[in-house]
Amino acid sequence: HGVKNPLATEANARQREEEKNKQVLVSEDDPTKFVCRVCSKNFSLQRLLNRHMKCHSDVKRYLCTFCGKGFNDTFDLKRHTRTHTGVRPYKCNLCEKSFTQRCSLESHCLKVHGVQHTYAYKERRT
Repeated sequence: HGVKNPLATEANARQREEEKNKQVLVSEDDPTKFVCRVCSKNFSLQRLLNRHMKCHSDVKRYLCTFCGKGFNDTFDLKRHTRTHTGVRPYKCNLCEKSFTQRCSLESHCLKVHGVQHTYAYKERRT
């Protein structure tokens, strides 16, 4: 769902390389903590920091085929596309409600049912 933005050319490779250089290991003592040099947000995995760095880019590489809104990440595009398609993959086990985002389901479970809903790894997004 979506198309590559024709404006996001290989000329932007230099910008992506510069963003990569903004990543830094928090400390030698704790090699599992990574911090974004742009906003100081911490991550436990390098790949999570890499994905996060895309949010600081002005280039939107993926466009929604429904409305044209641009995204830096295919995950964000896929999540957004559900607002157009009506797909609600996150279903409450305690009632008939379903949601487009996992965080909405978790919030619902806590507020309505008083239950902290935690997803098993295999239950993740579809």
